Amino acid sequence: MLRSGRDAIVERFNRLVIQHEATHQMFFNLGVHVHGADNPTWLVEGLACQFEVPQTRLAKGPGRVNQMRLGDFREAVGVPPETKSLSNVAYRAAFETRRLIPLGDFVGDRDAFGRDGNRTAFRYAQAWALVYYLSREHREALAAYLGQLSTRVPGRIAGPERESEDFEVAFGPLDDAFQRAWVSYMLKLRFDRKEAGY
Repeated sequence: MLRSGRDAIVERFNRLVIQHEATHQMFFNLGVHVHGADNPTWLVEGLACQFEVPQTRLAKGPGRVNQMRLGDFREAVGVPPETKSLSNVAYRAAFETRRLIPLGDFVGDRDAFGRDGNRTAFRYAQAWALVYYLSREHREALAAYLGQLSTRVPGRIAGPERESEDFEVAFGPLDDAFQRAWVSYMLKLRFDRKEAGY
């Protein structure tokens, strides 16, 4: 029984990794990301996380909530899985402790996924949550943003300031109001412990 449980976990993670990496390849092949260009790391990883969700007979596609990443996001925020709102103290603590990186820094940080090894899961969860939020609440702006990024020139480095500027042109100021709306939206999503693997 223990072995079959372990085998199921291994199979699930193998499938997740394959789907994630295949998504990277697909988006580069389709021109969503430009080979050799400076593609925003949060976007590259966040889009791939959208496709990690196991498909079922009843629900398919990238629109499904990635329950594993949602669980990691809630852990990064520092709240129990059932929490639907956040106190000001808990909100500030999530960013002050760097469990979450302030979005103004995150969108331009090329090394966010490799620098802080013990929080890598939080970084992927943050990227997934940002892409998920934008795809739900700012769909047309996200499409325009992806179109703009697809024109980037290979070999030219964008840099953090350019990444932030491009983001704000598409979605508005990366201020506290935007960040709070994002966190609030994500905490209101239904969390399924079983599907998340808890």
